[in-house]
Amino acid sequence: PPNEPPTDAVQQQHPPEYHGDKAEDLPDDTRDLPDNERNRQRSEQVKEEFIASWNGYRKYAWGHDELCPNSMRHKDWGGPHSRGLALTAVDALSTLWIMGLRQEFDEAVRLVTEFVDYDQDISVSVFETTIRVVAGLLSAYELSGESNDALLGSAVYVMDKLLHAFNTTTAIPHQTVNLKTHEHWNPDW
Repeated sequence: PPNEPPTDAVQQQHPPEYHGDKAEDLPDDTRDLPDNERNRQRSEQVKEEFIASWNGYRKYAWGHDELCPNSMRHKDWGGPHSRGLALTAVDALSTLWIMGLRQEFDEAVRLVTEFVDYDQDISVSVFETTIRVVAGLLSAYELSGESNDALLGSAVYVMDKLLHAFNTTTAIPHQTVNLKTHEHWNPDW
């Protein structure tokens, strides 16, 4: 068929199959370790890197959406007048739980359920807020055994604000909604 890519292009799109680490590709200090020990060490390294990143966020951008690592400053969805929605903390909730970092998890839950102001006069993407904030809160609620009703309550509260964007003639939501005024629209682009 005319729309089918050449065979060599298809082969270039697919990475080679993974067959595990070959002993010669491993660092010298892990070559003789059993697979489970190598995996444990890798898990610990990943956890250490995550904790280092988490601590950087806590130190330089706590409660804000993003840490700008080069400047050690923060950035928020709503711009400089916003106090942020703690997007990094919400994004990290599930990872904190899975890694067994309960103290950090509890601290992040307290931040996103007690201190984040979801009534700010800022405009947000309905899609991004749904997949990051609402889904992040709900997945943390589910992973933690549905034991923290504040996570569920915050998710419902945010979703109620996003629902205003569905108040259209077609019931297809507008792309943007203001969290405080509930105005909603599609960007000009």
